[in-house]
Amino acid sequence: MENAFVNQFKEHVSFEYTSLDRVVSRGYIRSLFNNGSVVNLMRNLGFKKANDGVFRLLTDQLNSHIKNTAKKLGAEILWEQNLQIEKNGGKLEYVKKKYADVYKEKSDKVLCIIKAKEFVRAFTTREFNKKDGTGKHEVVYSAKKPVSQYYIYIHDKVIGLCYLKISSYLPFECEFYFNGHNYLKQQFDLKEKSYRMDANSFVEVDNLELLKELVENLTGQEILERINRWKNDFFKFDKGDRSTRSKLLEHEWYTNQTEISTNVIFKSPKYFNTIFDQLLAKHYTVGLPDRVSTIFGYKNRPKSESKTSQRLYKMKSCIKHWYKGNSIKMYNKGGYLLRVETTINNPGLPGQKLKKDLRYLASYMWYGIGVNNRYFETIADTDAEMVSPEIKEKLTKTVLSKSGKKIAAIDLRKESQLELMKVLMKPKFMNGFRINDINGLMNNESKTSKINYELQKYIVRGLVKKIKKSNFYRVTKEGWKYITICLFQNNWFANPLTAKVFKKSIKSNVSNPSTFEKAIHDFSSSLNLLQRSFGIVF
Repeated sequence: MENAFVNQFKEHVSFEYTSLDRVVSRGYIRSLFNNGSVVNLMRNLGFKKANDGVFRLLTDQLNSHIKNTAKKLGAEILWEQNLQIEKNGGKLEYVKKKYADVYKEKSDKVLCIIKAKEFVRAFTTREFNKKDGTGKHEVVYSAKKPVSQYYIYIHDKVIGLCYLKISSYLPFECEFYFNGHNYLKQQFDLKEKSYRMDANSFVEVDNLELLKELVENLTGQEILERINRWKNDFFKFDKGDRSTRSKLLEHEWYTNQTEISTNVIFKSPKYFNTIFDQLLAKHYTVGLPDRVSTIFGYKNRPKSESKTSQRLYKMKSCIKHWYKGNSIKMYNKGGYLLRVETTINNPGLPGQKLKKDLRYLASYMWYGIGVNNRYFETIADTDAEMVSPEIKEKLTKTVLSKSGKKIAAIDLRKESQLELMKVLMKPKFMNGFRINDINGLMNNESKTSKINYELQKYIVRGLVKKIKKSNFYRVTKEGWKYITICLFQNNWFANPLTAKVFKKSIKSNVSNPSTFEKAIHDFSSSLNLLQRSFGIVF
């Protein structure tokens, strides 16, 4: 991957790579798409009627086969309701913890099957009186009803940890999940290559070229072969002496959700955390509709169907931009890895239409790389020197004054500290201020001695300095930079509730989206201009 961001920080980057992450595909039986086709299918399978009794018979046969296959493979079937599992990926996390020792095996293995009840689309029948009064007839219709779902968790010898989900009732919809990082991990294990992962990312590899080669060679056809390998084992119907499946009950597989992640691993966590703070300050303008549409590659740039959400991800800010069902987000993983991740939920958009057939999975990968690259280009002009790592470390730790007295760090959790920062940034104090001037603008509880104590924290760190032969103080150039960033981060990221208000301010400034962004980017130049205009000596 070549983009301006990686080139800008290449001296500080250990390596970078892009890969598929979470991929969910859905399997459908074409002959079970509508009510009429169900009746035809039942007749072709040899049933005279299409009713709930016949549907139930197929379900019982499928349940029996899955149970027998699980017993044969030594995989236990667990009811979800009997397990302490959280929602949103809880089943997968449960399996990861329970079967962690199996991940290094080089052969296929079914780990377990988790059975759950879920409301899904299913076919059923209802009796109606015939118009001529000669009796009743049954009509097939679809409705949502609770149906048993089998989550079959597998350690696949090619793609690693994955699962196949089978719905036990007509129309027998299926789902298959795998993760591109699990695939890469499995391939490195098979080739006995060393690596180190942090959470769901590679942070060290002994063969970067192999990593990128594996990413490029993974195709939808290969995934389809692995799906059919497991589906042919489990999706059959028990006939007593044997299990079988008609060719009329073959699934066709389509992409449902595809994540493409670009990971940039920095050499120094201290340096990267400083960069990440600057990225957050710049990141907000990406959420404007016209800019998001450009990142996703849409030429018409409609100013609708776009939104931005902020949340905390392991105590770090994460902003997610949505555009017509697709999204892109950026966050800090582990303190030294920057991840930008595109999620494709809706590939069928004008101008960028992707085929949903799973065999075209590689096109999703290349499209995601393009989106991620355009995003990196947007944040590439980050000012790395706005606050250096050394200065930032000095600001967050206790330091010694010239007299040897310990001066505590600036505590941004205190409202009084934030209030003091806002007062120091007032334009009228550009040429200097006295402590009494500040006292008049603080709340009534503040005392001169308290303000003087807090101000010492800024003075010993070089953020504020005393003007020689006077009682005046002045905020230094480094102080302006640091205080600006602190106030920005606190307003928009430290408090998630405040971030909701921020979304409204974005909409109200769509007509001039780059004003603040340009101010951040050119901050040092702006300070120099102020210095010349007002005759300030920092």
